[in-house]
Amino acid sequence: MYSKTKFLKKTMKNILITGGAGFIGSHVVRLFLNNYPEYNIYNLDKLTYAGNLEAMISKESSCENLIPLYRKNFEVNKTNSVWLNRAASRMDAKECSDDPLFVELVEALHGINPSANSAYYLGLLKDKAGDSQGALAYYEESLTLEEDQYRKATILYKIAVKFKTRGLKSKARTYALRALKNQPSMGKAYMLIANLYASSANKCGATQFEKRAVYWLAAKTARRAASVDPGVKKTALKMAASYSGRAPSKTDIFTEGNSGQTIRFTCWINDSVIVPEL
Repeated sequence: MYSKTKFLKKTMKNILITGGAGFIGSHVVRLFLNNYPEYNIYNLDKLTYAGNLEAMISKESSCENLIPLYRKNFEVNKTNSVWLNRAASRMDAKECSDDPLFVELVEALHGINPSANSAYYLGLLKDKAGDSQGALAYYEESLTLEEDQYRKATILYKIAVKFKTRGLKSKARTYALRALKNQPSMGKAYMLIANLYASSANKCGATQFEKRAVYWLAAKTARRAASVDPGVKKTALKMAASYSGRAPSKTDIFTEGNSGQTIRFTCWINDSVIVPEL
């Protein structure tokens, strides 16, 4: 004779609970979640006064039980977008995204229903794993799928920040400029470029004067940020003033005798600046 527990384990694949969002029902849901993690738990509740089932599942779940559970069921569900989305969402909520299974879940979901968000998220995961080329491919796919210009600008700016962090200044500027093409009022993109220029002072130019002249270009770019974006105006103007203070002084200009002349930077900046008139 089978016990109730053995009977459930042998015959049930799905469990339906009615009123599972209430006080007593929620305890029943937790009981089944803890004892039968391999089953699909379905709750039918009018939700007139209680919370929701996903919150309870999230509370009771942990990486320790989610990972083996989803790994076990991944193969048979890898074309089930509902299951994949649920599994990925729960793993992300419980901070299980470091496990390789999480990447597999998101990639499978993206393969079924590709979106700008899923492509960008996969880019982040590839970046985190140290796969820069794979990350960039997903970022570019995200940009292709995204139709909204402002969202596209946000993605481009985030990519620019990542390249800046990695010290790839030319690529960072390229993506920042692409962001500005989609959203000309994005002051922070100009500020990022200004910072890239300033960080290259003393590295671009043949003489000490030319190297410090890079700060004029940085200040000019920061002022551009202030002019297009009221939200960053105060910070951008402070940045511009700081950069201007590091550029050659009037005395330096007089000594060099190059007032009004053009200085071209042949490093990655590949731009020029006009020495202020005295």
